[in-house]
Amino acid sequence: MSYYDCKKLLNEHWKQNKPQMYVEMKRNGTLEESMERNACLMNERFEKLVSTGLYPAEAMEFITEDFLKY
Repeated sequence: MSYYDCKKLLNEHWKQNKPQMYVEMKRNGTLEESMERNACLMNERFEKLVSTGLYPAEAMEFITEDFLKY
C-alpha cells in the first residue's frame, strides 16, 4: 500500500465516518497536514509489517484497526 493509497483511504474514511471532524479540520486548515502525517505513519507501519513476513492483506487488517477506528 503506497503513501497515496493510505492518504486516499484516510480521506474517504474521515469524510464518511467522522464528518464533523473532517469539516472542522478542513475549516481550520489542518486536514491536509493531518492526513499527510497519518498516511505516512500508516505507510511506514504497513511496510514494516510486510517486511516481517505478513501478507499485505494481513498487514492491512492491523493498519485498519490502528488507524481507522470509529
